[in-house]
Amino acid sequence: MGVAIQPTIEFRDGAGERVRSIPYRWNSSDWNVATINDDLFRVVTHSPGITEIWAETLEGKIASNKVQLSVLDIKSIKMKEEKVEL
Repeated sequence: MGVAIQPTIEFRDGAGERVRSIPYRWNSSDWNVATINDDLFRVVTHSPGITEIWAETLEGKIASNKVQLSVLDIKSIKMKEEKVEL
């Protein structure tokens, strides 16, 4: 909770070739779990739960696939190993 992420998006045509981006906005299916900061293009998490996020053109004519986002309330993490590589 309280994490801001900045997802990225690539625009592709029907053949899968990259094309020029067009104005879009991010959406969330549950604004209690995560909201969108339109000025920074960031998803901000608020409470534990599951929401879907997706990008949509400003006209609402084209939308990306929806991606499920699980927000957890982690109280602590304990590491046993002295060295961990991520």
